[in-house]
Amino acid sequence: MKKILYLILIASLSSCLMNIDLGSNKKVNSILKNRKINVKSEIDEANNLYELYYNTGNAQGVTSLHTEDAVVMPPNSSFRMGKKEIEKGIAAEIDMGAGNLKFIQTDLIVNYDIAYETGTYSMEIIPENQDKVKDFGKYVVIWEKQDDGKWLIKKDIWNTSIPLAN
Repeated sequence: MKKILYLILIASLSSCLMNIDLGSNKKVNSILKNRKINVKSEIDEANNLYELYYNTGNAQGVTSLHTEDAVVMPPNSSFRMGKKEIEKGIAAEIDMGAGNLKFIQTDLIVNYDIAYETGTYSMEIIPENQDKVKDFGKYVVIWEKQDDGKWLIKKDIWNTSIPLAN
């Protein structure tokens, strides 16, 4: 008898919960849109900081925009795993004359505490005693929201759109 009453109680509660009006889809869509706008502005600001740090030779600043366990996958190179390896790689790029980095975001998909960004980049490399090289390409970055609310880079991969020389 207790089992039957328990099942009736569960069924009644489930029925009540199903009838709760959470608002119109329009309201929900508006909330989600505003959340994406907020995340986009935070990621745009982080991208602006990345450009500023990189273009002023601040490898440590660039590294601060990554999670502790971030993985960076540059072209024609090994994985850079963790902040120490990432900073070492960024510093090497800057030391060889890389700068004038610019990102153009083409898409941002936000899914709770993860955001997927795609875009294009352009940059210049001015090696010592050599001609300037202009590079451009595409990238994918996975951002992760931290406990403190900051969005940091979790995964980063890019590749050039310049064809290989024959």
